Amino acid sequence: MLYVFLIAGCAGIIGLVYILYKQFWSALSPTRIYSDAAKIIRADDRCIAVFGSPIAVHGEETSRGRRRHVRSIDYISTTSGTRRVRVMFHLKGPLARGTAYTEIEEV
Repeated sequence: MLYVFLIAGCAGIIGLVYILYKQFWSALSPTRIYSDAAKIIRADDRCIAVFGSPIAVHGEETSRGRRRHVRSIDYISTTSGTRRVRVMFHLKGPLARGTAYTEIEEV
């Protein structure tokens, strides 16, 4: 019986590690897409001209006032049949506010 609990515990830990990897470090994870897009936006001269510097990038605001949730949609494209992830987040600078949408396709 001890071996059954040991194997079940190891399987649970492996499953948890897989879920964390897929959510935070995978190329198609919403968190990684958001981070990469934020870096590109903050470095782009056109965005700096519109929003000013520095540009604050954040997700949806929760009822507690936190802005961590980044809205994302994971779907299969009807035209190419590939997996796509669309991410939406907010931008705020001294000159303007805006909403950014980015989409990435699995190759």
